[in-house]
Amino acid sequence: MQILIFKTIFQAYISLLVILTLVFYKELSIFIILQNTFIFLIISTVIYKVCLNYNMHKFTRASHITFIRIILSIVMLSLALNSFFDTSIYGKLYFLNIFIFLAFIALILDGADGFIARKYKESNSFGIAFDQEADNLMLLILSLSIYLNKNINIIIFLIPIYRYIFILFMYRFLWLKRELPKSFLRKFICIFTSILLIISHISYLDEYIVINIVFFALFIITFSFAKDIIWLYGKKNENM
Repeated sequence: MQILIFKTIFQAYISLLVILTLVFYKELSIFIILQNTFIFLIISTVIYKVCLNYNMHKFTRASHITFIRIILSIVMLSLALNSFFDTSIYGKLYFLNIFIFLAFIALILDGADGFIARKYKESNSFGIAFDQEADNLMLLILSLSIYLNKNINIIIFLIPIYRYIFILFMYRFLWLKRELPKSFLRKFICIFTSILLIISHISYLDEYIVINIVFFALFIITFSFAKDIIWLYGKKNENM
């Protein structure tokens, strides 16, 4: 079991190096490689531990796609962090729209992994959790990039943190642990929030427009969580 997981992680690391080379090209340095390797090792260690907890013997086709989304998010994180200090990388992020390109690929793959899981009947609890964390990682990196490279208030981090606030409160209020019904609206809001944060990176948008886009994204994600919490509260006296 562990050999197959390590093999997948190693293949993912090779993919990371290839994508880094294509994205950074002349700006690629030992520091950037080490930076991404360090982030990759942290995330991969968490993935490995979770695989063991879920007793996973191998990654499904869908989970392989989700792992590619993780790789793209790591590269996006590297672009966001390094663009804060390096003007040439900043140009790649905003004026060449490489960051936006990677983000939209990750968003398309978000739909692809779900489709593959349903088509090949590979849906499982690990895949669902993996997909959700990949979604949230991307929201976190989009928020961080806007915070670092645009004049946006720290409140933007509520967007990716909401999920973990919700999970934290689940341990205090047991009625929050009830399984939510499937919702097209919930999924749509998640995707639409990502799109809003992606387009906030368009270089010719002025600060006022970006601020309004971010606050609208914050509003709709707040609405989504509030709607689910109200539904769960209404069911709290029913048997689980």
